[in-house]
Amino acid sequence: MFTLPQRFPDMKESITNLQLSDLPVGSIGSDLHSSLPTSESLSELVVNHVKLQHRLTEYHQKFKVQKFMDHLSTSRDRSRLHSLQGQGAGAWLSAVPFNSALALSSKEFHLATLIRLGCKIPQSTEQCDCGRDLDEEGYHLVTCKTGGGPIRTHNAIMHVWSECLTELNFQHSKEPTHRYLNNDDRPDIVVIDPQTGQDTDLDISLVHSWCTDLLASAASTAGIAASRREEKKKLKYSQELLPGGIKPSLVPLVLEHFGRWGIEATNYLNKLAQWSRDDEGKKNMAKEEYGSIQDQVEICHLHSIAEKPCKSYCRQDT
Repeated sequence: MFTLPQRFPDMKESITNLQLSDLPVGSIGSDLHSSLPTSESLSELVVNHVKLQHRLTEYHQKFKVQKFMDHLSTSRDRSRLHSLQGQGAGAWLSAVPFNSALALSSKEFHLATLIRLGCKIPQSTEQCDCGRDLDEEGYHLVTCKTGGGPIRTHNAIMHVWSECLTELNFQHSKEPTHRYLNNDDRPDIVVIDPQTGQDTDLDISLVHSWCTDLLASAASTAGIAASRREEKKKLKYSQELLPGGIKPSLVPLVLEHFGRWGIEATNYLNKLAQWSRDDEGKKNMAKEEYGSIQDQVEICHLHSIAEKPCKSYCRQDT
């Protein structure tokens, strides 16, 4: 019969490398302490091969992240870290540059890394083409519409989604005109649902969590910038009408500037992969496309982010 030592609390602290009695009430650490198995249940967990080490490590890592977040001094840093924790936010770091679309120059990679780490960008004394001074954190660089940077990023991401749909043999059209009866608005992509045969409108949008109306919320709640943009898009398209007075079916594909994907975009990508897996001949391609589209979306986004700072950064080297 498997038996446990009497001093099991000491074992918990040894395994997790934490003083569990010192953890603050209501924190992730407190959750770790309360959810660890008791002496009576551990025998059953071990016998049933439950992944106890994985469970303890997961809570330990969550506690360390929360402790780090609590010590960040600014709302900008907290919102940046929240966004960076999103699925796919770091896809560009592991993307294999097997084609030019996935390649970053040394300077682009350097600048993208500075932005990711929250470091100062070495061109803060320069002025933007719009005449405003550039901030050292790069916020103005990625949000200024002068020169068409955000539009080029948007169009590049739309092209990546379109290529993915083409590879998966999904019928779709980009920016169809006269889509709605009541105005000249148009979605970015219209896809024919392979299961129902009905149209789905895709609308691509980028949002920065440092915007004045989002910063406070984004500093305390991960993903709030993307979710609010999704709500805004849904409200807008709820006013649209298709021929016959039908309301369009909308999926907002939202990306935060630090890399977090919106829930709707993530779910739709999962749905694409599932539809492809249902087709026996596409099983392998589904897995490849799932990772590839995240890589390519992040890379084309970073190309746009790095465009303006690279120009002034290159001038400093000459």
